[in-house]
Amino acid sequence: MDALEALRAAVAPTGDLTNVKLLSSSNEPVCSVSEAASVQIAAPAAPSPLFFPKDTVTRIATNKATLAAPSDVTGQTPTPSADPSSFLPLDALIFAIQTKDEPSASYVRLCTASGAARLALVERPPILEFLLGKRDAWEGAVSLAVVQAQAAVKVPTATAVPTAATAVAGSTTPPGSPPPEHKRKYTGIAGAGTAHPSTKRVYVPNKADAEFVKRLRRDTEVILRTRNDSMRGTKPWAHTVDFSSFREKIKSRLEIMKRIVTNGSSSSRAPLVSGVKGATSSGVGPMGSGLVRKQRAQHPIIMLSNSPTAMINMFNVKAFLEQGIFIAPDQARKDAGGIAEPIVTIDHRLGSHAPSSGGGDASGASRGSCKQIRFLVVDSQDGIQKLSGSFDANAAWNRVIVVFTTGQTWQFNKYKHTEPTDLFKNVLGMYVRFNNDQPNENVKNWNVKELLIGRTQRHTDRQIVAFFWRSVETWMHQRKPHLLA
Repeated sequence: MDALEALRAAVAPTGDLTNVKLLSSSNEPVCSVSEAASVQIAAPAAPSPLFFPKDTVTRIATNKATLAAPSDVTGQTPTPSADPSSFLPLDALIFAIQTKDEPSASYVRLCTASGAARLALVERPPILEFLLGKRDAWEGAVSLAVVQAQAAVKVPTATAVPTAATAVAGSTTPPGSPPPEHKRKYTGIAGAGTAHPSTKRVYVPNKADAEFVKRLRRDTEVILRTRNDSMRGTKPWAHTVDFSSFREKIKSRLEIMKRIVTNGSSSSRAPLVSGVKGATSSGVGPMGSGLVRKQRAQHPIIMLSNSPTAMINMFNVKAFLEQGIFIAPDQARKDAGGIAEPIVTIDHRLGSHAPSSGGGDASGASRGSCKQIRFLVVDSQDGIQKLSGSFDANAAWNRVIVVFTTGQTWQFNKYKHTEPTDLFKNVLGMYVRFNNDQPNENVKNWNVKELLIGRTQRHTDRQIVAFFWRSVETWMHQRKPHLLA
């Protein structure tokens, strides 16, 4: 079973990539095709999962017009083995299925950002229908029987046109002499006889030019990876500029800030803050940015799942938790242009979702009803790394209070606690689904709370958000009260 046939067989029953996994070079599941090295496909007809490199050439041509023009040399239909550049790789088809609901402009932008090969926009709809099993054939895909038939037939070599090597080794004509008459008619000169494709000369680069290009790429050329590289470059300034005097000047300030970030107890923070204020008056410099970093280091953290099927993502989480409005994740992604913020801030006033009657809930939310707390939202371990700083990669995990999950265990591979049972002993777990969907079987064994969102009942969103915040406040009062101070 080739890659295209296996992909169609795996996608057709569900209409999505449930049976397809992207694996990194270390065989760990990933979400992005740019991070993947191979693809695992669980086809129903296959006895075991099939593995393919992500750049495996499929039988779908980059342009169906390619198949209408037979090859000039063999007179046969182009095939992936004979002309791989004219056919799409496997990761391009998987990325097309991942973004099947995106409009054309957003699809082109996402292809450029991920580095995946792009389908022709006019052929994208029929290709998706063919991949999803909505149609049995498409004229832009080479038949598997044609590929197998051409592979079984050995293409004869063109003996009428000798290569440069055989011309020198087997010819009896002295060097510099004109070619014989029976060879001169194939040189491509007008009126010289029947045209025949001549052998292309092998390009031999100049050694001095090649060495110059190597030095240019190694020492001078800047490889742009993000838009910020064009302003800051990729080589750290510390390699070319001496900052020892500046580093010595702020050494005491760095030590104070390091102790503030790494110290987890609230009792020892008061003298450290006074030390920071003393550093300001001692001439070290303004501490405005340092205080902002200290304050940010105390904000509680909410962790989302970066799964494409997650109902709460970085695009709609702010509207949901701050305003009590649920926006479909695909619609929120389109409204944001497909680009999400790396860290989203959520401002919440304690007790604002407490019951209106009675003296307050069990968590004591009414006690701090005037207190407003800022929460930071991330959706990956990279976001935790940014919040932890350069001292300790897992420092921010002490401030993680909520983890949203879709029930997929690969989400926790890079977390501090990789086992779900251990993770949800230390954080508050949340599982979001539509109220008329079946729950994930994995979630039943985990210590998580369910948020049941109505598929069309938007008037119930505020009640669900109120339940979420009451659960968060109760958990924080019991487990991490210092983050409420």
